Amino acid sequence: MEPIKSATDLQNAISRLEIQQQIEGKLLKEEFHEVLGSLSPANLVLRTVKDISGSEKLKNEFINISVGLMTGFIGKKVFEKFSDVPMKKTMGTAIMFGINYLIAKNPEAVRNFGSRIFDLFRSAKNAEKERPAPETDGHKSPDPS
Repeated sequence: MEPIKSATDLQNAISRLEIQQQIEGKLLKEEFHEVLGSLSPANLVLRTVKDISGSEKLKNEFINISVGLMTGFIGKKVFEKFSDVPMKKTMGTAIMFGINYLIAKNPEAVRNFGSRIFDLFRSAKNAEKERPAPETDGHKSPDPS
């Protein structure tokens, strides 16, 4: 910036600074709106889903947490339904957190258990498909009417 020697130079410098301030103000507002838009709940969820789908570690963590929460919730509901304990809601919540903790600490054991259950159902379904259909001897059974 050149040294100011007269009132005209001062007015020109002030004008340039005001224009610069307007330009920078507009840029700042645009950035603010861009950041505000990126922080909307929908964009946060979309970004999180993209991050999870891109990282194998995050996928596994998400699955572990989801399984833990789901299993804990089911355990709580089963306990509350079949229990006659007076404080069953409190105990159900404690059971839910306990199950969540166990699953979070032992995800491999849970995954192995789940795959064994899945294999058991699959083998039962395959065995059912392989079972021969009952044979008929070509005669119709008598009509009971």
